[in-house]
Amino acid sequence: MKEEIGIIGYEDDIIGFGLAGVKHIAEINREAKDEEITKALEHLRDVSILLVNESLHKKVKNHSLARGKFFVSIPEKIVGDSNKEIDNLVLETLGIVMRNDNEEKQRYN
Repeated sequence: MKEEIGIIGYEDDIIGFGLAGVKHIAEINREAKDEEITKALEHLRDVSILLVNESLHKKVKNHSLARGKFFVSIPEKIVGDSNKEIDNLVLETLGIVMRNDNEEKQRYN
């Protein structure tokens, strides 16, 4: 199994992460049944780290084809200060701190 990052998610998820450089992608319909989840996991069978939309997380993580994979649940919606949730997720998962250019400029002014 390759130590690469993939994503199983809805159209919005895969577009965003695809633009960010994630190459291993499996799009799932919002009304996905077990058969569609099985196909997505088969498509990503060689990927060891999977980003998964939080509404799909339990279904995917408990699937028999998910053994040996590391899952990161991504938030369904970003509202208000939810960017802090994503920042914390990135810090906990990858060990890096996210910051934007505006924060950098404010700190030095």
